[in-house]
Amino acid sequence: MSVKLYGYEEISKHNTRSDLWMVIDGKVYDITPFCDEHPGGEEVLIDEGAKDATGAFDDVGHSDDARALLDQYLIGEVDPSSAPVKVVRQDEVIVDGPKGNPLQVSSHIAERSFAGGEEDLFIFYFFFLSMKLTEHLLSIDKESFEKATHHQFLKQVGTLTVEPQHLKSWLIQDRYYTGGYTKMMGIMISRLALYEDQREFGDNDPSYTEERAQNVMKVLSFALSNIHREGLFFSEILARTPYANCQSSEAQKPWTSRYVDFVKKVAHESGYDLGEALVVLWAMEIIFFNAWNHALSVHKSSLEVETDTVHVNTCKELMTNWTMAEFGVFVQECEDLVDQLDYSDPRRLASLEKVYREILALEVEFWDMAYDK
Repeated sequence: MSVKLYGYEEISKHNTRSDLWMVIDGKVYDITPFCDEHPGGEEVLIDEGAKDATGAFDDVGHSDDARALLDQYLIGEVDPSSAPVKVVRQDEVIVDGPKGNPLQVSSHIAERSFAGGEEDLFIFYFFFLSMKLTEHLLSIDKESFEKATHHQFLKQVGTLTVEPQHLKSWLIQDRYYTGGYTKMMGIMISRLALYEDQREFGDNDPSYTEERAQNVMKVLSFALSNIHREGLFFSEILARTPYANCQSSEAQKPWTSRYVDFVKKVAHESGYDLGEALVVLWAMEIIFFNAWNHALSVHKSSLEVETDTVHVNTCKELMTNWTMAEFGVFVQECEDLVDQLDYSDPRRLASLEKVYREILALEVEFWDMAYDK
């Protein structure tokens, strides 16, 4: 069966709400039926319709499911001999505008306030439709995430070549970090309304339910219990002979202080849904989980000859501790809470992205605390 080819001249004519085509990856889609289903409204689709929208679509990093959604609207492919043309749009009256007032499509778009312009608005709503919030966050700075989870320190632990004084130095700073983590959990719990009648005046969280609040409390309670256990674990390790005899600074380093101050600040300043703090919690945990799984992977593929020493066994113990299935379940629960956040306001999404980027930067440098930097 031959594929129907369309030139850009023909495609450009289909530029209204009642007749809208779009080109993605050289394929032509009639997305007219999709206009009514789009959560961001049809305006943004109309603005990007009747032309090649591949760049905007790809910038989002859509999932396979999102791409599969397009198949039902496929009508053909772009004629390779044709060249893009300017789309001339006519104002189209939408009879069912707010309060029955007709809307002019072009003027309605112009009234939208979005810092990145109309193309970014299109990207935002396509992303809103097809991606989980955590998927989006993981896609925006992959290089930093890679650095945070594949640090030299982790490789040295995996190959059992990390020096005892370096492991001790990092553990001391991570124990200081547990103090900030505990304070962050405490602040979040103190702000959490477990029941509807406990909500503060001005609480405008549209996604609030008592069930969700209870789930947040469950996750935070587990986090507190786990960090208490972890602090005791660190103290027990640091008392072992190889580390007790090492000469390493016992003071909290400036970068650790900065990290601790940041997580406390976010917990205080998050929205009523604790969104920014939940993003930080999830980001810290998924980075840590992936980082130690990387160390374990390095260890399993290492050809280093192992010796049965306290230090070697400690390295193995740390890798086992932070790659347990129970930890993975906790990370998934944090992820689920983040994916339930309402981020339909682009300004809110920008705030969530900001704290994610900041925690990434802190995590990248935190591994360097092993080396007295």
